[in-house]
Amino acid sequence: MLNLSAYSLAILLHLAAAMVLVGGSVFSLHVRRAVMEASTAGALRAWLGFVRRSSSANPVAALVLLGTGIYLGSRGWWAYPWFYVALAAWLANALLAGQVLKPAGMAMGSALAGVADDAPVEGLVDALRRSPGWRVAGAVMLASDMAMLFLMVQKPPLIESLAVVLGAMAIGGGVTLARARRSRLDRMPARGRPQYNAARDDDYGTAGV
Repeated sequence: MLNLSAYSLAILLHLAAAMVLVGGSVFSLHVRRAVMEASTAGALRAWLGFVRRSSSANPVAALVLLGTGIYLGSRGWWAYPWFYVALAAWLANALLAGQVLKPAGMAMGSALAGVADDAPVEGLVDALRRSPGWRVAGAVMLASDMAMLFLMVQKPPLIESLAVVLGAMAIGGGVTLARARRSRLDRMPARGRPQYNAARDDDYGTAGV
């Protein structure tokens, strides 16, 4: 008969919860792309429903991760600086999920209320889904999840732990924000884009330099 100690069971549950959260974050990349590419209100509504159903286990997994983490901390992990950094990253992810991702999904769902399934995605609904806030938050959470896995495996000192988590979050969020800005410029009519004015340079005698 399998005989697991409380410590071994806690580690098993901790890793399982981490896998659920990381897997959900990775898969959310494809879901976010589908949300951005949905051409009709019906398609967008279906994808938002899928997001709601597929992420329903995330709060439970997050609480299991926290609870088992606290237990493992009481068994000696509190002595390691990386553990506190990982806890801070968990809190940051919980804040982003509750204050950015969930409200963004609810706002899009509310804006879709009463819109026919075959109607094109435009106006307020399109503006909400193209808002960079929720996309950046999702990317930061994914980067944070991957960084926490690195901390669990490598158990680096404090400065390296902070550098890994903050660096991953900055890169993930920065790249996503830059892509969102590029996408917005690509959709902007040519007359609305910043234009290079050679005549203005001529006024200053710089043209052709």
